[in-house]
Amino acid sequence: MNCALPRRHLLASAAALAGASVLPSGARAQAWPARPINVIIAYPAGGSTDIAARAILPYLEKNLPGASFVAVNRAGAGGEVGTTELSTSAPDGHTIGFLNAPSFIMKPYERRTRYTKDSFTYLGNLVYDAGAIAVRADSPVRSFTDLVARLKAQPASLGISSAGLGTDDHLGISIIQRQAGIQFNHVPFNGDAPAVTNLLGGHVDMCMLNIGYLTPRMRAGQLRVLAVAAEERHKWAPDVPTFRELGINYVGGSSRGLGAPKGLPAPIAAKLIEVIGKAVADPAFQEASDKQFVPLNFVPGEQYRAFVDRLDRDLDEIWKVDPWKR
Repeated sequence: MNCALPRRHLLASAAALAGASVLPSGARAQAWPARPINVIIAYPAGGSTDIAARAILPYLEKNLPGASFVAVNRAGAGGEVGTTELSTSAPDGHTIGFLNAPSFIMKPYERRTRYTKDSFTYLGNLVYDAGAIAVRADSPVRSFTDLVARLKAQPASLGISSAGLGTDDHLGISIIQRQAGIQFNHVPFNGDAPAVTNLLGGHVDMCMLNIGYLTPRMRAGQLRVLAVAAEERHKWAPDVPTFRELGINYVGGSSRGLGAPKGLPAPIAAKLIEVIGKAVADPAFQEASDKQFVPLNFVPGEQYRAFVDRLDRDLDEIWKVDPWKR
């Protein structure tokens, strides 16, 4: 499965939008924003999504003079709590939020939810962060080959943490198990931070998280990354093989973008897309993101919606033959 966003979009779209000028019109849009704009983050503070969100907020304010963007963490149920709140908020431009794919798309397959992928106005994807497996630096598991050998000899003998059920990490674990013919002991947590904290504390043997979140801990000598779910070796981990190099046909990770409730007035949506594009194109934001290991990949508006639709079709095919939640 390939969950990656098309490379051709990257930051070129942001540069193009930075030169656009789309102004709201109509009485309702003229008054916007009339109060602070809440930005819902459906994961705990300190995780990958929270880091990316708080990094961009000052640049959104810079490009929408007079506006105030307020981070609001609404963690729970692997992102479902915050995503539901976003979908049911008033579509008046005063509530936007982060959408983590494939996680938010996966939830309606698993259970009845109050939202579907069509419950949102898509403003722009900001980040694409490939998945990766890591162990503690002192782990006797030295490579992905070691890991496979251990689990074939002793199925489910190694605990692997993730950011939660129904996340890209969970999906990656399911795909890797199936293709490698192994069985992990999956221990899901509510977000990246507790997943890696429990690994470092010795409560699990490894984790499946995103390379951007793992890189600073790898460079600090705390973790060793065994494999990355990218199309080619990652710039932050050039010595780490991809899963494809290891015989596992898996390219996937987490895309993190901004959306609003369905029904957002078109002029406000256009203005927000413009503002997000200018923020991502800002060299200062790009430099700050690189320092914080936030891998940018901007895809605006309708192109972002098209990506979500394609990913949903891929997930539908997987669900039909091998549901990831049993």
